[in-house]
Amino acid sequence: MHRRAVAIIVMIGLGAGSTAQAQPPAAQDLARTKARAEQGDAEAQYRLAQRYVTGDAVPQDNDAALSWFRMAADQGHPGAQFMVGRAYAGGLGVPQDTAEAAAWYRKAADQGFAEAQAGLGVLYASGDGVPEDQTAAAALFREAAAQGHADAQLMLGAAYVTGRGVAQDDREGAAWFRRAADQGYPAAQFNLALMLADGRGVPQDIVESYKWLDVAASRTTGDEQAQYARVRDVVGGRCSPSELTEALRRSREWLETFAARERP
Repeated sequence: MHRRAVAIIVMIGLGAGSTAQAQPPAAQDLARTKARAEQGDAEAQYRLAQRYVTGDAVPQDNDAALSWFRMAADQGHPGAQFMVGRAYAGGLGVPQDTAEAAAWYRKAADQGFAEAQAGLGVLYASGDGVPEDQTAAAALFREAAAQGHADAQLMLGAAYVTGRGVAQDDREGAAWFRRAADQGYPAAQFNLALMLADGRGVPQDIVESYKWLDVAASRTTGDEQAQYARVRDVVGGRCSPSELTEALRRSREWLETFAARERP
């Protein structure tokens, strides 16, 4: 998200015994954001809405958030348009209406907003709110994937593997799975591991397959984790003791490197 440096203003009383104090920086930032939002600044309206979503320095209030998102969206703010679309997609503060969600996603997608492109692609892929169109879905996934959107990279990879909306191509599918896997996306790590285990679209590599399955299992919980762990153990049964040792070393190394990269 956008960040803005906040100057700390210290008020020094000129008269004897003055006790005037500065507002905390967070309060100053909120006051400025709210003032600009009320004056019609779309970016400020969007930021204020986000504060109401998370309860950042204001009471958490989804209705207020949606109101400010809508004001910004009506001025063409793509992030706000996406959030209004998401509200309609999930029935959050408004009656659920996927056709309306698609219309708002389209406004943001046309401005190159990756999350909206991915969201609209999902609707086209499922025929929810729009006529089913796998070609349109794949095209939208590609636009978002090219911007580094991990969800879209996973879905574009799946489109290539299954031949939905694009010519079937295991090699291209594996390449997109790898891009999302490298970003830490467990479902992509799992799918890449399956392709490595079978040699689909990539040279067969049982050690790399086990590595990615171990990484995916370590980054999930519940049923998903149990599924990944079961498949990991099946693949592990195909590994020699030295291969298993190497796979676990690679998994630890990847997890440590990723954690270091994600630290602020």
